Amino acid sequence: MVSREDDTPEALASRLHDYHTKTNPVLELFANKEFVFTVDARPDKITVQQEIRAQLGLPAYQA
Repeated sequence: MVSREDDTPEALASRLHDYHTKTNPVLELFANKEFVFTVDARPDKITVQQEIRAQLGLPAYQA
């Protein structure tokens, strides 16, 4: 397992605070304008690639 030097409860709390106050509002703004879509990244990389391309209206991935 890889860990960061700043993996402390305090640093994590700070990063989460920044996410909720700075990043998430921007994502919501763009999502409301339909510039953001969600892709499940748990499947294999080819499936994820296909889903991203489908969401963007691009031709299917050719291996």
